[in-house]
Amino acid sequence: MVLRIEIVAHEGKVSLREGEKELAARKFGVDNDLAKKLLPEIDALLAEAGMQPSDVERVEQVCREAGFTTERIAQSVANAYGFALSRRDA
Repeated sequence: MVLRIEIVAHEGKVSLREGEKELAARKFGVDNDLAKKLLPEIDALLAEAGMQPSDVERVEQVCREAGFTTERIAQSVANAYGFALSRRDA
């Protein structure tokens, strides 16, 4: 299962994907509060899909037409989440 974080301009989307198939998704507005919104949106997505963080195997992050800080926040969350996933079996 892949967790995808996508930011395009002022729209955010987190989704769960299996191959090319999107299994669940949540969209949200991105203003100056992405750092406060992103993890709760991921938690809500997993809850709605009836999944746990441990069900996620990989994290992808895509940003287009987003500001520098927005891209860095999305990338930092994706990296930290991916790192946590890699440490779950350690």
